[in-house]
Amino acid sequence: MARILVVDDDQPTRVALRVALGSAGHEVIEASSGHEGIRLYCEHPADIVLLDLVMPEKDGFETIRELRRNFPDVRVIAISAHGQHYLQIAEGLGAVGMLAKPFKPEEVLEAVREALASGITRILLIEDDDMVRNMLAEVLKGVGYEVTEAVTGEEGVQLYRSNPADAIITDIMLPLKSGLEFIEEVRKEFSKAKIIAISAYHDSYLQEARKLGANAILKKPFSMKALLDEAKKLAPVKDN
Repeated sequence: MARILVVDDDQPTRVALRVALGSAGHEVIEASSGHEGIRLYCEHPADIVLLDLVMPEKDGFETIRELRRNFPDVRVIAISAHGQHYLQIAEGLGAVGMLAKPFKPEEVLEAVREALASGITRILLIEDDDMVRNMLAEVLKGVGYEVTEAVTGEEGVQLYRSNPADAIITDIMLPLKSGLEFIEEVRKEFSKAKIIAISAYHDSYLQEARKLGANAILKKPFSMKALLDEAKKLAPVKDN
């Protein structure tokens, strides 16, 4: 889940965005002007800024310039009802995404997913053994991955729905929802999900994971090189 700052002087638009983003589990902070948006971002930088371009006093273009001057890594999705020309200007100023009004909730969520993924390679790691999970996360982070961690299959499904990762590493034996159930559910919803299944149990579990759609399988204990080799095949680390 991400913290998203919505900056728009139109209150119905802010409500629509809050509902759409909140339904996906994101935290939403609202501002009704560019001045207020900058103040809120300075107090607590958000993961994404959804920014209207046409506002009184301080428009979205000025707001993008000021945010990027002070926070070069800020990720802004520009929104406008005034055509592609305005959005293209915002893109030239550094916006990482564009949304033309009126937009559908699914378009908002897709733009947010793409913006969150820009410049980083994310891996969702699902493992209920704390020691194993911490070790794998440390190795993955060490080579440049951003790692989101889950302990149960159910938690993994929720995290992937709200913000799909570039690749998933999941244990087979998990509480609440097994790794096999997780793979089956995610594969039905997200046909292009990239999944590495891991297990210390009988090979038949890993073969079943392969049948359900796992792109790669690894039997515990495996070497960190083997894990990284598979991860890099499915999701190479992006250059920031």
